Amino acid sequence: MASPPHPVVTFSLLIFSLLFSTAYSATCAAPKLKNSDLYKNCNELPTLKSTLHWTYTATNKTLSVAFTATPPASDGWVAWGINPTGTAMAGTQAILAYKEPNGSMAVKTYNISSYSSVVEGKLAFQVYDKRAEFNAGDGSITIFAAVESAGGKVNHIWQVGPGVSKGMPERH
Repeated sequence: MASPPHPVVTFSLLIFSLLFSTAYSATCAAPKLKNSDLYKNCNELPTLKSTLHWTYTATNKTLSVAFTATPPASDGWVAWGINPTGTAMAGTQAILAYKEPNGSMAVKTYNISSYSSVVEGKLAFQVYDKRAEFNAGDGSITIFAAVESAGGKVNHIWQVGPGVSKGMPERH
C-alpha cells in the first residue's frame, strides 16, 4: 500500500455499527472503567485490543463514549472518530489523545476532509466534555467525550499511532 504524499495522519477505516445488540454489548471482558456505570454498553472492538463503552441519550441526542486502546509506543496516540457522511476515511471527524512530555494529556479534534488533508479544528458536530486518561499499569489511553448525534447507525473508526512530533500525530 502506497503512503500518502504528505506526512498526514492516516486512519484505518474500521466501520461498525454502534448499535450492537444488548446481549453483545453487555459481554465486555475488558477492564472496567472507574466510571463504567455511566455507560450502558461496552464493545470489545475486533482490532487493536481496543474497547468502546457508550451510551446514547435520545432526549438530548448525545452519544457518550469512552474509547480505550494502547498506542504502539509510550509517546504514541490513540484516536476514535465518526464519519457522518460515508464509510471511508475521508470525511471522518476524529478525537485524538496522547500523553504530553510533562505527563498531562492532550486531546485534540481533527477533520479528515481528504486522504491528504488532516486539519486540527472544530468537528462537523458538537463535542462536549472531551478529556483523556493514561493508565500507567498497561500504557493504555482512554478518550472520554460526548458527541452530538441524531441516533441511528453510526460509522465509527479507531486507530493508534507511534508518536507525536511538534504537537502533530505521526502517521501510523
